[in-house]
Order: sequence, then C-alpha cells, then structure tokens
Amino acid sequence: MTTLDELAIALAAEAPRPAADFARRLDERVAAGFPRKRPVLKLPRVALLGSAAALVVAVVVAVSLIGGSGTSTKSSGASTAAGSSEAAPQSATADSGTKALSAPRSSAQVAPSIKVPAPPLTRLTPRHVERSASLTLAATRGKLDSVANQVVAVVDQHHGYVLHSTVTSGAGGGASFDLRLPVGRLQSAIADLSKLADVRSRSQDLNDVTSTYNATEDRLATQRALRQSLLKQLAAATSQSQTDAIRQRLRLVTADIRSLSARFDSLRQRTNYASVEVSLVPQRAEPVATEGGLGGDFHDALRSLFDSFGIALRVLGVAIPLAIVAALGWLGWTTLQRRRREAALF
Repeated sequence: MTTLDELAIALAAEAPRPAADFARRLDERVAAGFPRKRPVLKLPRVALLGSAAALVVAVVVAVSLIGGSGTSTKSSGASTAAGSSEAAPQSATADSGTKALSAPRSSAQVAPSIKVPAPPLTRLTPRHVERSASLTLAATRGKLDSVANQVVAVVDQHHGYVLHSTVTSGAGGGASFDLRLPVGRLQSAIADLSKLADVRSRSQDLNDVTSTYNATEDRLATQRALRQSLLKQLAAATSQSQTDAIRQRLRLVTADIRSLSARFDSLRQRTNYASVEVSLVPQRAEPVATEGGLGGDFHDALRSLFDSFGIALRVLGVAIPLAIVAALGWLGWTTLQRRRREAALF
C-alpha cells in the first residue's frame, strides 16, 4: 500500500464512532424518510405567569363570593330562629339546647357590625368685621340745609345716631356728618342717603378684627376668673402679710379688667355699628354758553391759532432731533466713502 492508503486507514481508525442507540435512531429516521415533527406552540413565560395569576385571582374571588353567600344564609337563619323563638315562647324548652349550640357557631361566622360614630360638627366661629363707608353728596346752595336735615332723618329712621356733625352756611357752605349705623341696616341706609342729592363719590371698607376680638374676650374672662379666685383667697387669708399681698395683686388684676373691658366694649361697638362719613358740598353751576357773533368768532380763531402753534412746537420738538441725527449719519457716511476713494488712488 502506498502512503496515502496508509494515511486513509489511520484516519478511519481514529474517526469517532456514534453510539449504538444514536445509530439505530438515525437508521430508523432514514428508513422513514425523515418525517417532519409537528410544531409545538411555545408560550412566553410572561404570558404563562399572567394566565396563572388570573386563574388564582378568579379562584380567590369565587371562594370569597361563596363564603359571603353562606354567611348571609346562616345569619338569616339565625335571625329567623330568633324571631320564631320570640313568636312562640312556650316551645322554647325543646329548642333551647339546639339554639345554644348553634348560637356560638353563627356568632363566629358572622362578624359583628361596628357602628362608627359620626364626626363631631365643628362649631363655626362668628366673624367680627369693622365696616366703614364714605359718601359725598352735591346739592344746590338753596337746598343744603334741607338735605342736611334729611340726612339726620334717615339716620333716625335706621336706628342710628350722629356722632359729630358740622354745617356751614354762606358762599362756601357745606356740611359733614360722622354717623353710626347698625351693620344690618348699612346698605339700606346708604341707598336712602344716596337718594337725597347727587352722589359724587361712594366707598366702603371692611376690616376683620376676629382674632383681636376673641383674644380680648378670652383675656377678659381669664382675668375675671382670677379676680374671683383672689377674692376667695383673701377671705381665707390668716395673716396680715398674706392679706396685703393678695390685695396688691387684686388691685393689679382689677385695673387690667377695666382696661380690657373698655377695649372689648370699643371692639363690640365698632363691629355692631358701621362708621359712615357723609360730606355735603354745594353743586357747581353749569357753564353758560357764550353768545355767537364777531367777538366769539375772534376768540375761536385765537384759540385755534394757539392750538396750532402748540401742535407745531410739539412736531418740531420731535423732528429737530431726528434731523440732527440724520445729518450726522449722512456726514459720517460721506466722509467714510471719501477716505475709501482716496485710499484706492494711493
């Protein structure tokens, strides 16, 4: 044999041989003509996990529904048995044992109903607001006194009072009123006052003093309670030094109570009554139109001339700076062009 034949024999001897089982299955597939396997549908893991979770949820819901229906049935049966026992108390001897045995089971299966108390209603604290208004009326000179009297009548009609008033007669006549009106009748009173003469101006202001009002009221109540306690201590005092100390503190508390009472009364008065200032001024006469004629035309011409002159001055005031800026720009541009031409020549 040649060298090549020896090499082929050596390679054939070194080649791996398949296992007997694998060779048998390969021969069977060759004899069958290599049949195709049916495709197996493989679902992704996410879909499998989702299907399993949905199945578990469905089972839990079904079990809970079945348990709830059974509980309701048993509780209704217990209530029915209780109703029948109340309707027929004479037959309770035979059924007492059965009810005693069934009662614990029904109580264990049916959860007791817990009554949740309703939340307490919060008490709304009333607001304490200071209200003030200002009103300016204009009337002819001959009606100033009459309108002033009507202002006072309107205040009396709305159960208010005049705190201060000033009425001036003559050429520069007028009147001013400082009024106090109940808060509940403020708007109607202002409407009635506005009907007395021509209204030149009208305004209203609000100032919330609830915090100051409540703090003063609480402090006053605390000091009054302290005063009562000091009076009791003074009655029970056994020594002169103790009596003097209690009396000294009692004087301080009493002075504080007086100050707080005055402040609280002022706040209550300002929140119960609105402050209204009414000013009555003479009505100015309407300008009388001048008669026509040559004099009127001359005055109109002069007025038109002055108006035109003023307009011309305004136009010049705008045009002159613009013209100066334009001239400077043109001069700079021409100078630059000339220098460029000179540079090109040299």
